[in-house]
Amino acid sequence: MTREEFQDVLEMMTDPAAVVTADTHDIVYMNAASRKLWNIEGEAWQHCWDTMRNSEKPCEQCHMCKIQPAAPQEWDYKNYDRKTTYHNITRMIEFDPEHPTFLEIVRGSDELTEERPAAPEKGCEACG
Repeated sequence: MTREEFQDVLEMMTDPAAVVTADTHDIVYMNAASRKLWNIEGEAWQHCWDTMRNSEKPCEQCHMCKIQPAAPQEWDYKNYDRKTTYHNITRMIEFDPEHPTFLEIVRGSDELTEERPAAPEKGCEACG
């Protein structure tokens, strides 16, 4: 499957999906559902942590460094600004020949009622 064909498949999905580089945290592609969820017009995205999380560094909940090459991983992301917990499934894929990449799909969400914990001084220890 070509990159363009894969992007066409992502565009058909109703679940928000994004392709992100594991080493640089750059968003390589976002489908229409993801652009709508994160209020993004066109291709005005950069790093996942600033585009989706409105942060200046990788978030403390980052799972990029924990994704295993062959196994999808399900995890929750707590977005305290939106008061929402997003249920994600993430898997490494071959998309960008220059960077390891993964596909992240939001499979649902719930209201987040807990308060934001004290922020750590840096993001994910493994990601930096």
